[in-house]
Amino acid sequence: MPYKQCVLCGSFTSLPPPPNFGRSFAQDHPHRVNQEIMFNAGLLPVLFDTLDQEDQPAEVLRAVFRCMRCLADQFTEVQKAMFGRLDLLLTVQTEHDGWQNDLALAVTEIFTDNQKMCLAMKPAQIERMVEMLVTLNVDVPDLLVALRAVVMVDELNVPLKRNQDLIMKSLMQHREEVITSGYIDGREYSAMDERRVDLLRYDGKDEGNRRLLMYHIKLVSLLSACAEGENRYIESVCQSLLSIDDILAVLLDDDVKLSAKTAYARFFLWVYINTGATPAEAGTQALATDQRLWQALRRNAELAMQSRALDAECKLFLFDAFVPLLMLLVHKHYRPRRYPESQNVLNDIAKMISSFLQRNLNHIHKHEHIKALGGVLAAISAKETTFVKGRDMVAVREKLTHHEAGLAESQSLRQYRKTYQKQVELNKYLNMYVANVRMSYNGDNVVAVQIPQSTNDR
Repeated sequence: MPYKQCVLCGSFTSLPPPPNFGRSFAQDHPHRVNQEIMFNAGLLPVLFDTLDQEDQPAEVLRAVFRCMRCLADQFTEVQKAMFGRLDLLLTVQTEHDGWQNDLALAVTEIFTDNQKMCLAMKPAQIERMVEMLVTLNVDVPDLLVALRAVVMVDELNVPLKRNQDLIMKSLMQHREEVITSGYIDGREYSAMDERRVDLLRYDGKDEGNRRLLMYHIKLVSLLSACAEGENRYIESVCQSLLSIDDILAVLLDDDVKLSAKTAYARFFLWVYINTGATPAEAGTQALATDQRLWQALRRNAELAMQSRALDAECKLFLFDAFVPLLMLLVHKHYRPRRYPESQNVLNDIAKMISSFLQRNLNHIHKHEHIKALGGVLAAISAKETTFVKGRDMVAVREKLTHHEAGLAESQSLRQYRKTYQKQVELNKYLNMYVANVRMSYNGDNVVAVQIPQSTNDR
């Protein structure tokens, strides 16, 4: 397949709908109509045939994997077809480099929110991905994202223990090549700690340092995903890699970007707070009176909730890290009698949440985000009834009710559905027709089967 055609295919499936639909639309909603057109036209087998040819140029492989990624985005049939050829994807033969990160992103789409595919993955395939990570390392940081998709079904909030154990075992077998190379060594007061902090503060344009920073952030995210679900063995391993002191230092550092703080806050949540260990076992018994913790919560609430632009990075920090972490800390480690300053901090955060809701509630459309806001308000109200305004609770409750009734879709999604309503409906009837025809003529494609004859006729 010509290179330019492959690039066009990838762009076609990820094109946003017509003008004025909103930039965020394409990030959350793939163009399903275009995906189906290309899938039904038989594009996927052509892409597989391209990969079957050895020593393809890097630009062709990049284009093929980008196209596959766009086709597979939330499209179960494509995910299933790509999973069936996963061994091919993981063993592409070529002398050229520079395409492997696009492969990792395409593989990620196979497993994203697809529990069936994750559970069907063979241990040998997981080992192959870790082997690629050992070889390619910092050059392909999105292999860590692909591995994270294999251990966690985000849509259902379900960790997959078998995959968590397999991946963690493989990572520890290659600790030097995978973990230590990402500036995590677990030794106290080592020179590696200084290099890690410098890396987290890096804001330059050097491609090597930027890639290393992304590798480190995604490695921390993978480790925290492996620890989800109160897996005591993995929790203890992760606690040996990054301490509470390491985490709080990052959360307090104003020079560290939100993307890094998101990874560290999630690590804190799943390795130390939401854990099956007792506070003494996890080393969290003194958190209630730790001034650094409450300073970090106040500072990061200001950073995220008082920002004018609720961009993707800010949303990710708020709803994937800060809000769930705050909710559990309030529930488990809020002791105002032992540390009165924590009461002032929680009151300030409650005010920031109230202001945030007034500005942004109408722009939040994901069910889990609305539910998380309601959860953190309820957690604060359970401890300090006067800190949460009744109108905020009512507003969130009404938003949640409207969303569950299907009345809270974003304007861009409503416009998209209106524009393509007739085409989607026609596709539905065509699919029903094809299914009925297949059922009617199911069997070998020979006359004797398609037009059954009696024995006497023969």
